[in-house]
Amino acid sequence: MDYNLIDQDTATMLLHQMGAKVRTNHGLICKVEFSTEDMDIEYIYTVSRKNEFMLQRIKPYPLGAGMFTSINDLVEYIKYDIDRLSNASNSKMFGMFVSENKKLNRIIYYLESLFLHYNVPRDDMRELDEMIAELEKKIVELTHNCPEVKI
Repeated sequence: MDYNLIDQDTATMLLHQMGAKVRTNHGLICKVEFSTEDMDIEYIYTVSRKNEFMLQRIKPYPLGAGMFTSINDLVEYIKYDIDRLSNASNSKMFGMFVSENKKLNRIIYYLESLFLHYNVPRDDMRELDEMIAELEKKIVELTHNCPEVKI
């Protein structure tokens, strides 16, 4: 008996019940789509041979969500993520936040390309490191100084 397919069917059923459109490719890769009034939310997850689920959010901006060992944990994470995004979409800053996340994803792509294709001088790498450290410091500072959103 192929337990991956059984778990996949369970995940598909639970996600359909939440209102998702689910597309499965050979039972191992699954695309999950939700449409709300304000945005489209998309995920892709893969099922490993160990029956673990690797989830990535695709829209409104890409984000690796992690590994899950059960369908219920995967579905609960998606529910929680949708609730957070729906709440955040009420903010006047939401569009800008999504835009900044997309910029950061492009920067990650450029940084990897730089690493894989170019011999970057040490001083330039140190400068990049300092700039990234400053950005990280500012984001952490904001998490401590801004009021937390309650859902």
